[in-house]
Amino acid sequence: MVTKEQMLVQIQVSPNEVQSKQSCSTRSLTKVQMQGIMVLRAVDLTSLGGYTELIDELEEMFEIEGQLHPRNKWDIVFTDNEGDMMLMGDYSWEEFCNVVRRIIIWSSKDVKKMSAGSKILTEGDSEGTVISLDTSES
Repeated sequence: MVTKEQMLVQIQVSPNEVQSKQSCSTRSLTKVQMQGIMVLRAVDLTSLGGYTELIDELEEMFEIEGQLHPRNKWDIVFTDNEGDMMLMGDYSWEEFCNVVRRIIIWSSKDVKKMSAGSKILTEGDSEGTVISLDTSES
């Protein structure tokens, strides 16, 4: 027979899991765009526990398994609630979930080109220019 204590242990959720679910509850779906693909997709950040799970989800979504983890072919950037564009990972997962408005998978080569004359904002920066999505400047 299962005791009351055993039942409580079985239904407990880890604090990290609870925190992750609570911190990403401000928005259900976030738009995702990949360079060269016209159709936008969406990802539910509330169902994910961190950046690793997000990367796995994006790789599966765009059928590019193994191409986002080493970040040598593609980079993941995002626009925040102020319209600034930053590299994924600049914020903690909880902060990212609260500020992200759109996720963009961009070729690493193009991200380097775009940021060569400008500065990608990182957490703590108070100045600098933001990467432009305008690809007419080649």
